[in-house]
Amino acid sequence: MLRLARCPARSLFKRPATPARQFSKSSILLGSSKKLEEETLQWYSPERFYPVNIGDIFHSSYQVLGNLGYGGYSTVWLCRDLGKAIIQQAYVALRVYERDSAYGKRETEVYKHLNVGSDHTGFVLSTYQSPVHPSLAMSLFELRNRSANKYLPEKLLKPTLVHILLALDFLHTEAHIAHTDLQSKNSMLSVEDESIISGDQVIHRSRALSIPRIHRRPILADFGEPLNYRAPKVVLRTPWLHKIDDLFEPGPLFYAQDSDKKNSDSHHLAEMIALLGPPPTDIIQKSKHESNLFDHQENWISTTDITPTSLEKLEVNLQGKDRELFLRFKRKMLQWRPEDRASAKGVLSDP
Repeated sequence: MLRLARCPARSLFKRPATPARQFSKSSILLGSSKKLEEETLQWYSPERFYPVNIGDIFHSSYQVLGNLGYGGYSTVWLCRDLGKAIIQQAYVALRVYERDSAYGKRETEVYKHLNVGSDHTGFVLSTYQSPVHPSLAMSLFELRNRSANKYLPEKLLKPTLVHILLALDFLHTEAHIAHTDLQSKNSMLSVEDESIISGDQVIHRSRALSIPRIHRRPILADFGEPLNYRAPKVVLRTPWLHKIDDLFEPGPLFYAQDSDKKNSDSHHLAEMIALLGPPPTDIIQKSKHESNLFDHQENWISTTDITPTSLEKLEVNLQGKDRELFLRFKRKMLQWRPEDRASAKGVLSDP
């Protein structure tokens, strides 16, 4: 799913503990009008994505076995760690960011700061950041969408939240890091070659993962860029700390987009006001958006409409006492001021 010169690491390959595999070159030739995978992105250009192919060996260690998927700024590949003995069957996920990606550089800095002591730290392919991760299964987003009612059942949601909160508590209290993009797509549960060629550009189609028979603990991933999961202080352009991470919902509380589906701070803030009421005076006065969105009496003056709603109206999956407790749980975190929000550790004791 990428583009540019062939990786020089291939010529640096040294005798690995596990022999490299040989792959067939069978493919399907498509016309240039047929768009697949990352090609479907509006901002896609082949020069921005590195040309990974099945069978390639990177960093003298990782042989590509298949395509796991793609996102807005990277592609992800299942690799065999050739430095491991055959009996260990070590597999990793190689994420290759687009050329000179600011997202990739930021995520790399986060991993350096965390210093988790992993053997798989990543490397750089020319100007492409390429972190290496343990291989994981599908995301909670995929798992939820495969369920009958499109939401996680309570018996699965509760233990999942415990593990996510434990991960957040570590990030906040020990690492002093805000994830900033906490959502079900970035919470992961613990490949034949199907390649398609269009002209001289090779696009490898990703393969869907099956639902795991045993649900192991979720892993918090993708320290990305905050958008519709941003906390009020981020939207208002005021200083913020690590207590801005929000928990995921079966659907987003805030869409943060205008009628043209473009990201919009005013629409994001209007949705927050509709749910939480007006922001406190001290937060408004510190905002760089103050003069654009509020008058001198702190009244909303933006042309974006505020449509009143409530957590009660949005919560449709629970009933009775469970529903009451869950809404109380969410209100502990949905507060304008960071100091008024319960910490990740604090909500771990919530019933």
